[in-house]
Formats: sequence, structure tokens, C-alpha cells
Amino acid sequence: MNELNRTALPLSEAASRLGITPDAVRMRFRRGKIKGFRENKRIYIQFEQASEQRAEQSERYSEQQAEQSEQGLDALSEQTLEVIVELQRTELTRILGDNERLNRRVDEMMDLQRRQQVLQQQTQNTLENLSKQLDRLPSPETYTRETRALESRLQETESNFGMLKSGLFALLAFLERKRA
Repeated sequence: MNELNRTALPLSEAASRLGITPDAVRMRFRRGKIKGFRENKRIYIQFEQASEQRAEQSERYSEQQAEQSEQGLDALSEQTLEVIVELQRTELTRILGDNERLNRRVDEMMDLQRRQQVLQQQTQNTLENLSKQLDRLPSPETYTRETRALESRLQETESNFGMLKSGLFALLAFLERKRA
């Protein structure tokens, strides 16, 4: 591997290291949110050593903060603790409200999904019924034969009407001559 690839990990290892699923890593790679490359149809995710060091430093800092928090709680006044508890209650209330709103939204989305499924089923049934009706329709050749037969009958009827009309005029002419 070239110099850039030394800090690259295969997709599954990168997912494990990041604490997310391989599919999530793949999608982030496709959207350009994570740097990486393809080699032999495999995806490799690049990790910078500086970011690794930052992650380690961040973890150590978090551990130090936790220790200081434990020690600091003993030193805080009762009034300060009450303020902290009130802030946490407010934050908890906000989070519970967000959770309730999100649960309602999930319910709405599930209802929409059920409606979509019903509509898809109805559409499928309609298409099947139309297909059956289409199969029952006579072929265009049948229409062509029937049209020719109708045209022939129409011509014959027009011819008969013409002869009847001529005969009727001849009869009228004969009757007028006899009357005169």
C-alpha cells in the first residue's frame, strides 16, 4: 500500500473502531463524510494519526473531568447543587418533551406507511383487474373483421335504399301521370 494507505482500515474494522455499523460507514463514505478509497472492489477508510491522538486525549480528559466532578460535588454549596438539580430537571423535561414529540412523529410515520401499503395493494389489485379485462377484450383483428362486415352491410343497405328511392320516384311519377 502507498503512504496514504498506511492509516487506512477495511470497512468492517473502521466501523468497529467508530462504533457504528458497516452500512453506516459505507453510506458516509459515499456521501463524502468519511475519507477513504476503493481498492480491489473493497472500501478502505482513512484515519489520521492526529485524530487518533485527539481521541485518546479526549478520552483521558473525560476521565479526568469525571474524577474532578466527583471531588467537586463534595465542595459545592447546597444552593449550587439545587441550581444544578433544577437545571437537570429542566433539561430532563425538555428531553422528555422531545421524546414524546418524536414518538408521535414515529406513530404518524407508521400510519403513513400503513396507508401507503394499503394504497399499493389497491393499486396492484386494480392493475390485475385491468389486465384481466384487457385479456377478455377481442383482438384488433376481430374488430377489423367486424368493421369490414359492417362496412359491407352498410354499402348493401345504401344500395338497397338507393334502389328503393328510385322505385319510389318512379312510382310517384307514374301516379302523377295517371292523375293528370
